[in-house]
This record gives sequence, structure tokens and C-alpha cells, in this order.
Amino acid sequence: MSTVVGHQKILDFFNTAVEKDNLSHAYCMVGPDYVGKSSLVKKICRKLLADNLDQSPDFKEVKTRDSQEIRVDQIREARSFVATQPHRKRKILLIQEGEKMNESAANAFLKTLEEPAEDTIIFVLLTDENSLPDTINSRCQTLYVRPVSQTEIKEYLQEQELDPEIITEISSTACGLPEKAKEWAKNFESFTDFKEKVDILNKLIDKPFYKKTNTVNELYNNYSRDQLREFFREWQLGLHLYLQDKIELKLSSRQVKTLLQQLQQSKEKLRKNMNKKLILDQILQVIP
Repeated sequence: MSTVVGHQKILDFFNTAVEKDNLSHAYCMVGPDYVGKSSLVKKICRKLLADNLDQSPDFKEVKTRDSQEIRVDQIREARSFVATQPHRKRKILLIQEGEKMNESAANAFLKTLEEPAEDTIIFVLLTDENSLPDTINSRCQTLYVRPVSQTEIKEYLQEQELDPEIITEISSTACGLPEKAKEWAKNFESFTDFKEKVDILNKLIDKPFYKKTNTVNELYNNYSRDQLREFFREWQLGLHLYLQDKIELKLSSRQVKTLLQQLQQSKEKLRKNMNKKLILDQILQVIP
């Protein structure tokens, strides 16, 4: 069971909704990668069901399988789940990475929202609320899961009895993303790896085109699609740190924002199995 760091306002929101019997039938929980959406929502689900989620017949989780998308057959299974009566008071359907529903799955999911069961609550986790059709968004209550304070992350890390210098470095670098802080605290080598990836980006800036191409070829040959998506997430985190004046990069704020947008688009293109080399070349074009 993953510890929830921060997000007390959202927890209070649901506590109040339960007390007033004012729960919506569907929620879109929108927030960046590593902000802790999943651990937060699962904590809420445990309270709503008063049960262990792994053993509860009233809880179903939908996420990607071997492919990079949520398929229509998974949503049909979810529809069958919500169509039956709960064993206790209510049922909960949790859809991880809702933006990964393909078109057929999204259409099937819309039908589920159009015919809501009174005893079912649906949670959809998203990094971008615009990644789903408006017809879905309009039928859900949207809640934004925002980065938490550095103090909250630091307090969590202190409970793990880490070295004070490591606590300070991780908490100041995590950009309010608890799951990333947890990852680094559990495996400090991953923190070193993050800094090395940001250094690769910094070394690409103002370099001759052929040197940039060499780096792109290395990424193309040595990283799978999933690994590249993670690589791009780390670059995005580094760019956000730059915007907060926590690291130095030889970029203007405008250049950073352009690169952030390109990286986000590139992650989506990788998920859709578009040409990997072309995606890397497009990123290269926006690095000055």
C-alpha cells in the first residue's frame, strides 16, 4: 500500500462529500506524472468501500496490458462489472491513464457514462484533461491533483530515516512530485541517472548539428519506446526545475516552454507507435 504524501484538500473534499451524501458518479483526476494520483485515489477508494481493494469484489481497476493502450474489450469488461449489483454499498471503477483509451474504448466508455448506475463511482486518471473527448469530460467532475509542497515531501523522506543531505537534495529537486521522490529515495542510483539525463540535454544545447545527431542515434539504438517516454519525462522534470531557478540550462524561458510542449507531443507519438527516429529528429529541431 503506497503512502499518500500531501493532497489533503482533495481528501477533505471527499470526506465532506461522503458526510453530505453528495458523491458524483464520475471523476476525472488530472495531474502530472508522479504526482501521486493513483495512490491518492486508491486511498479514497479504500475509505469508500471500507475494504482491501485487492480482495474487494466491488473494485475494478483498468490499465494498459501488453500494448500501449486501453482496448475496447477492457472497457466492455468494465461495463459488465458496473452493470451488476454491488456486494456492499457501492462499486468503484478505476481507470488508470485514461488518455490511453483508444477511440473504440473511449466510445464504449462514453456509453458507460451515459447510463450511470446509482451505486457506482468511476475514477479516470489523466495527465491531460484535453486528451479525452469533451463528451466524456462533460460527464465527469474534474479535480486537479497538483504538486505538493517541498515541506510535505521533506517530512515524508525524514520518516524514511535518510541522510539529511539526501533528503534536502531530493525534496528540492522533486518539483512537488511525491512518487518521483519515493523512487529516488528507494534507489538513489535513479536520482543520479536523472541528473545524468538532464546533463545530456544541457550538452546538446548550442552543439553542432552532427553532434546532436550522434546523441539522437544513441537514444534510438539503446532505448525502447517505453524507456524513451521515461527519458522524456525526466527531461521535462529538468526543464521545470530550470523554470524554478533550481538548475542551470542554456535556454530562454520561451525555448524551455517550446521544448516542453514538443516532449509532451513526443510521448504521445511514441505511445501511438509512430516512427521513433522521426520523433527524435523533431525534438532535435527545437533544441537550439
